[in-house]
Amino acid sequence: MNNWTLASVATRALGDDHRLMIRYASVGAFTTLSGLGIQVLGHQVIGAPYLAAFIAAYVVMVSLAYPIHGVFVFRSPLSVAGFGRFHLVYIGQLLLGAVALTVMVELIGAPVLLAQGLTLLIGVVFSFVANRNFTFVGSR
Repeated sequence: MNNWTLASVATRALGDDHRLMIRYASVGAFTTLSGLGIQVLGHQVIGAPYLAAFIAAYVVMVSLAYPIHGVFVFRSPLSVAGFGRFHLVYIGQLLLGAVALTVMVELIGAPVLLAQGLTLLIGVVFSFVANRNFTFVGSR
């Protein structure tokens, strides 16, 4: 009898990479919540413009996320080139997300919250695959 739960499908799709994906998701949740905290601190507490708080959070968290992903998730040596590739992945994720969000809301007519949630999922998958195959090539 086949067990077609979400966990079993994900495990089959990822193969041995399911532990890697769990580590990736854990670090992603930590960095996302930390980035949100930096934005709230910057905008709500300090009074910085929201865009300045967003940019500051992005720079701080992507810079901190690179060594955390390298050491904990992908178990890869760190380098200046890898740091640059990591930023390229997240710039790509930002552009992909902007396009996906616009298409879903403006062309398809999806509710904004639903589109944002789907865009988040698309971005997580994109960044995982891109980091595994571009930023941290040959690691495990």
